[in-house]
Amino acid sequence: MATLPFLDLSDLRSPSAPAQDRVAARVDEALRGYGAFHAVGHGIPIRIPQGGFAQARLLFGLPASTKASLRAEGDGRGFIGSGAAGAGVGPSLRRGEDVLTERFTLGADLPSAHPLVAAGTVGYGPNRWPPLHAFRDALTAWQRAALDVTELLFGAIALAHGLPADHLVAHHRCPLQQLCLDRYEAPSASDTPVGTAWEAPPGGLELSMVDHRITHELRSREGVAVATAVEPGAVLIAAGAVVEELTAGRYRAPRQRWVLHDTAALRMSLTNDLDHDTPLDCLRRRTVADPVPGAEGTAPPAARTVGAFLAGDPPVDSLAS
Repeated sequence: MATLPFLDLSDLRSPSAPAQDRVAARVDEALRGYGAFHAVGHGIPIRIPQGGFAQARLLFGLPASTKASLRAEGDGRGFIGSGAAGAGVGPSLRRGEDVLTERFTLGADLPSAHPLVAAGTVGYGPNRWPPLHAFRDALTAWQRAALDVTELLFGAIALAHGLPADHLVAHHRCPLQQLCLDRYEAPSASDTPVGTAWEAPPGGLELSMVDHRITHELRSREGVAVATAVEPGAVLIAAGAVVEELTAGRYRAPRQRWVLHDTAALRMSLTNDLDHDTPLDCLRRRTVADPVPGAEGTAPPAARTVGAFLAGDPPVDSLAS
């Protein structure tokens, strides 16, 4: 079985345009071939994920009554749990032998008075913070570090489409994002490797780190099967459905799952999208290679936005018909 490529991202911070272009070409190749890759040279100091995982362990060890007070509601932020440890916390996560037992989610932490929140824009609002004095600082530090990496990668995607690296900066002022803390635990009766259910990342670019060695399995839309061991400190990047739409299928969101080596593990992931009002055709009319639907010479698709896509709203042209 194949393994995912390892890409050094350090030259995306280089002042050398040719160096940036070389990395962008490798990112483009990996996302076209697999929809995912391992990142090195990402610039996240190891102390940042270590601090996040230390707080995650405290979080999942909180009493059930405290977890219940932090249960996710309509905005999806807070605790979702299943099984004995998560009983009463929220809707079930475990499906069959799925090892995902608890999840805690955060987003871009905006006050109620922020214009986007006051306007009721889906995906924006205040987080639910647990009563752990170091939790907010630790997770915010990891969120910012992961956000920096995904911003670099949006620049690489723009370069691969023949656009300036800062082409998407105007669409990344207050991006939609979701940070997930996942707790994986093998069923007690299992004596063979077990993992999560197969899923495709729903958003833009997903960055993941783990606290114990775990196997990432991937199936591309073209049928390529990949299994790669992910070690603590490693970073895995996967394209989500929003990136697939942004690139009109140039990059395809893979189906993936996480398989345990031990009885339990934690994963931190950040899904970074663009601003909610970003048009999904913002990259499509200037692709330099491999023409795609919506590229020059064909009729462009409706100018649907990232927020509308994530909310499941129909395209603009279908509303007019």
